[in-house]
Amino acid sequence: MLLIQHTSQKKMWQHDTSLSLQAKGLMLVLTTQFNNGSTIDRRELLSYFTNSDSSFRSAQEQLRLHDYFRLSKVCSDDGRVSTWVWEVFDEPTGERLNIEAVFNLDGKQCPIKMNVIEA
Repeated sequence: MLLIQHTSQKKMWQHDTSLSLQAKGLMLVLTTQFNNGSTIDRRELLSYFTNSDSSFRSAQEQLRLHDYFRLSKVCSDDGRVSTWVWEVFDEPTGERLNIEAVFNLDGKQCPIKMNVIEA
């Protein structure tokens, strides 16, 4: 399951000429089709696109490298990944890499370790 966290006020990514059309398309879907805190299955998210999985991962990686996107994991008590948190940002900033956060997932407070995971 994916938990999508985002704000969509400034939308600086729309004017970033270093992003590909594919990366901008992914940002558009993430910021307009899902409310902040929405959950979705990864396969369902992929169904919005005709691109291959590797193409999707490429767009995801481009957004991560430009600091518009961060992927974190939430582990259950037994150590298994229960949820991937996709954080989507309107504008890039390197300061986001040191932020710690707690997300509310189905009424349960989930602390997130903000280590960037290579996609």
